Amino acid sequence: MADSKSQPPSTDSTQSPPEKEFPPPIMVGQAAAYIAPAKVPAKTPGRSVFLAGSIEMGKADNWQPRMTESLKDITCTVFNPRRLDWNSDWVQRKSNPKFFEQVKWELDLLEKADVIAMYFDPETKSPITLFELGLHLKAKDELGRPKLLVGCPDGFYRLGNVEIVCEEKDVKIPIFGSYEKLVAEVRERLQHFDVIKKYPEPENQENQKGKKGKEDRKDSENMESEKNEEGEKETEEAESSSAPQANVGSVGSGEENKPKFEALAPSGGDAVSS
Repeated sequence: MADSKSQPPSTDSTQSPPEKEFPPPIMVGQAAAYIAPAKVPAKTPGRSVFLAGSIEMGKADNWQPRMTESLKDITCTVFNPRRLDWNSDWVQRKSNPKFFEQVKWELDLLEKADVIAMYFDPETKSPITLFELGLHLKAKDELGRPKLLVGCPDGFYRLGNVEIVCEEKDVKIPIFGSYEKLVAEVRERLQHFDVIKKYPEPENQENQKGKKGKEDRKDSENMESEKNEEGEKETEEAESSSAPQANVGSVGSGEENKPKFEALAPSGGDAVSS
């Protein structure tokens, strides 16, 4: 029997290399959260959402953890680019390994995500978010819908630009006028991903004011119409009550076709038949 030590190593090419190990995500209820620059495996739980939007070097409202918390009852994956160890003093050039790692992480996972939730904090300028809006403007999911869901409240200094871009006829990206409405829509998309929803007109403050103005004008017109109808009715009743009353003769008397009218006699006189 040959010595096992002399056997050549196996050359079986069908053996797959061991799967690379990744650190586990941060679990928030049923939601698996990956915070930049965490390594992300090819397969992740449920549908995935990338939390794009205002960070502005840490100056923006820390809304990403709140949205993750809002998704904790849904089996899903959350990609959060708000790096915990971010240092605003880092040189923002490709040659900086940490900066390059951050940007590449965002680009890769924006591409991977099923949904991109993009929130514009009205207290910020958010130039990178505006850049990412343009970059992923025509990104579609597997059902052909825009991947982007945009929240842009009244007060954001470039709200008009965001509205116009999102409403382009070949894009039609859903845009919501508050953070809360954006969260509700993200939840619905993740829970009912295979349901294609038809979105109404954008719901920003200006549109709501215009809609309310139209409703107010319509109510005013209806009230005016009702007043006119009531006035006409009162006029008809007044004319009817002041008209002379016909005194029709009894049936068979031959007088039924000869109506008699009573008139007031001159002062001091008696009533006479005309």
